[in-house]
Amino acid sequence: MTSFDIGHYVGTKHHIYNVPIPTMRTIANTFAKEHKDISVPDFVTLIDQLFFAPSFEEKILATMILAKFPAILASLPEASFDRWLGTLTGWAEVDSFCDEIDYWLRKNPTTGIKLLKKWNKDPYLEKRRASLVVLCSSLRHSPEPRWKTLGFTFVAARTNEKHVMTTKSYFLATSINGEIP
Repeated sequence: MTSFDIGHYVGTKHHIYNVPIPTMRTIANTFAKEHKDISVPDFVTLIDQLFFAPSFEEKILATMILAKFPAILASLPEASFDRWLGTLTGWAEVDSFCDEIDYWLRKNPTTGIKLLKKWNKDPYLEKRRASLVVLCSSLRHSPEPRWKTLGFTFVAARTNEKHVMTTKSYFLATSINGEIP
């Protein structure tokens, strides 16, 4: 009998400790409660250390902690998000990250759209996926038509993409409101 390979399923190339997601949420919640007044430099140092750590769980925990500090999240430069995304592999890491940085995108739409356009053309597969996955979250949280228009533009630009990491995200982005262009 073969055992289930969670790393293969989530697409990561990083070490997996098999820490349950509820346990990681508890860690993120506890950290947020105990460090309400963390400075931005200390926060960024921690998030850098987690994203550049060797395990899947550390990267997912970084995204969970990002979500607990929306004011800091909204103030971060685009270069931080680009650098952090470059450390991720597989759909689970990318999708978790995108669910959290959606808030930054909606708070910084001009800078965010510029970054998403860059990601949509990036040679790194995970960045191309992220360019659409983050829009799925934005479409759920904001009625602004620019997110839908941008998503359809990205889908049209990548129609020849064949990797399942991106084709699935294109399906998600086009079906979020029950529309396909």
